[in-house]
Amino acid sequence: MNTYDNSIDYTSTVIRQVVDVARNNADRLDIAVIYVSDHGESLGENNIYLHGLPPSLAPREQKEVPMLGWLSPPAAKALKLAEGCLSAISQAQYSHDNLFHTLIGFHGVSTTAYKPDLDLIARARAAPGCSQAAN
Repeated sequence: MNTYDNSIDYTSTVIRQVVDVARNNADRLDIAVIYVSDHGESLGENNIYLHGLPPSLAPREQKEVPMLGWLSPPAAKALKLAEGCLSAISQAQYSHDNLFHTLIGFHGVSTTAYKPDLDLIARARAAPGCSQAAN
């Protein structure tokens, strides 16, 4: 467990450093930072000490993972995303499926694989009070 705790601490430090660099350049660059863990880890809950069980067997510790998103003001403006709109949708549950569609939408890739209802930025634009384009 100590190794896992240390990895979380180190990951948090790296994420903070990345966001600090992004924030320090945010006035002149369109910057987005997205972090999502690939999977959770079981550390003995219900006598399970591993990761990667099939979804039907995996405990929530393996399936519920953190995700963080940060946008510079120029990036939010380019995405027509008003301030606070990502926060407005942040408490809902999402999956790794959302990451794919969010990145496709973010980069403006045109493909029939894209599903706007899974794009978190599109969802944020549709949140109450967020339908107006960012200035």
